[in-house]
Amino acid sequence: MNQAQIHLLFNHWPIIGAMIGLILLLAGKFFPKSQSSRSGLIVLVLAALLAIPALLTGEGAEEIVEEQGISKEVIHEHEEDAEKAFWAMEILGVLALLALVKDIKTGKPGVLGNVTIVAAFVVSFMMVGVGHSGGLIKHPEIGEQQNSIAAPAETEEEDD
Repeated sequence: MNQAQIHLLFNHWPIIGAMIGLILLLAGKFFPKSQSSRSGLIVLVLAALLAIPALLTGEGAEEIVEEQGISKEVIHEHEEDAEKAFWAMEILGVLALLALVKDIKTGKPGVLGNVTIVAAFVVSFMMVGVGHSGGLIKHPEIGEQQNSIAAPAETEEEDD
C-alpha cells in the first residue's frame, strides 16, 4: 500500500468518529442511565488516536496526487484545514479521556462532559470541512463551481 491508500484508509475515521461520539454524548444527556455517554467518550478518544495516522500519511498522499496533476492550491487548502482540525481533534480526545476517567471514578463526567459536547460540535464541523476539502482533490464535481446539476437531454419520441 502506498501513502495515499493508507491516508484514505484512516482519514474517514476521525470525521465519522467525531460525529458518532457527539451523537452518543447527546443520547447520554437524554438517557442518563444508559452507557451512551461513556461510549461516546470512548469513540472520541479512538477518533483522536486514528487522526494521527491520517495526518502522518497526508504528506505522502500529497506527493502522489501532485504527480497526477492535482492543483496545489486545492491540496494546500485541504492541508491547512486538516492541520487545524487535527489539533482540535487531539484536544477533544484529551477532554474526552479526562471526562471518561472522571465518569469512571465518580459515575458522572460533570462539567468536563458538557465541555466535551461543545468541543465535539466544533470538531465535527471542522472535520466535515476537512472531508469536503479533501473530496475536492479527486472529486471536482462537488466543488462550488458545480452549483447546478444539468438535466439529462430529453429525446423526442417519434410517432409511428
